[in-house]
Amino acid sequence: MAPSDEADEGMTLAELAALVVTLATLGLFWAWAWTAMLNRSSSSPVCRQPPAILGDCDGDADVSDLEATLCWGIESLSVPTSACPACDYNGDGVVTVQEAQWATWNARR
Repeated sequence: MAPSDEADEGMTLAELAALVVTLATLGLFWAWAWTAMLNRSSSSPVCRQPPAILGDCDGDADVSDLEATLCWGIESLSVPTSACPACDYNGDGVVTVQEAQWATWNARR
């Protein structure tokens, strides 16, 4: 086949428009897929306001020794988190060592 004398002008306007639509559709699909994956795989807790005083189970603005001990029980998994949600500062359903220590410090102040 002999090379043509006409210069290759590239894509037509219609081809370019179709490419832009295809790329935009793919971009929207990947944005949707990425968001769906993050929402499904993340274990982010339900947003809630943290307790005013960590470890204050009864809401009296004071952490007693019993409440601090309860936070340690929740941390060691021998007591359910529902016994004192104020021990779980970030609301992730798990009381960490740091949260139990913080409750103990609040009881000592």
